[in-house]
Amino acid sequence: GEILLNRDYQSSLFQYYAAANVLLAKGLSLLGGLHYINISYSLPVKSQVGQGPNVITQEINQTDTDMVYFGSLYKRWSYVTLGASYYYGTLANARQDQKDLKLILYPKGNLNLYTVSVLSHQRQQTETQPTTNRLVFEQQIGTKVNNFLWLEAYGSFGEMENFLLNDCIVVFNRLDKIKQRIGARAIILPNPRWSITLDYTLFTNQSEFNTGGSEAEPLNLKEYNIQSLTGILSWRF
Repeated sequence: GEILLNRDYQSSLFQYYAAANVLLAKGLSLLGGLHYINISYSLPVKSQVGQGPNVITQEINQTDTDMVYFGSLYKRWSYVTLGASYYYGTLANARQDQKDLKLILYPKGNLNLYTVSVLSHQRQQTETQPTTNRLVFEQQIGTKVNNFLWLEAYGSFGEMENFLLNDCIVVFNRLDKIKQRIGARAIILPNPRWSITLDYTLFTNQSEFNTGGSEAEPLNLKEYNIQSLTGILSWRF
């Protein structure tokens, strides 16, 4: 029944991603790899002093590690690419089993205009909560403005919790559920070997308090928005 508020609370997150792409035949490729996540944070622990009622609170360093594996198969034609992905691993003390079907269209046969549609089914299991099955749909459209600029818009619709995206590069493992995600990005090429990506995303999230147990009802449901601006600098040798 005690409430603690620490405005200087700190945590650290390290992520490592590795993947390999194998060309099986003309237009047919197999991609596989893993995403490793290490989170460190302080955890308050109470302990009794002596035989009396005195209790002290100490902070210990807690470390959580998660690992997700994936495999993707892509078949490319001039105007269409079909893809299928499978993800398996653990995130936030839950086991994830996710399958994606992807359709990429190139109406002009090049990157001047393209659309990406992804339908995902996620099955999540925990020790205390019932197994959840979720469907998430993502739609993206991109166009070439000139030789130095591409613009993209995207949206994800469906409840996302410990959700995986883009061949396991992106992991949504925040504590709160993501109800909707929409955004836009600009891809700038100052020269053929450099690219700068500016990405803006608006998240609609839902927080809740769960007292534990499979029959427990979530309490204090709140919806709120988060705005995210990401910059990426890429180069090739």
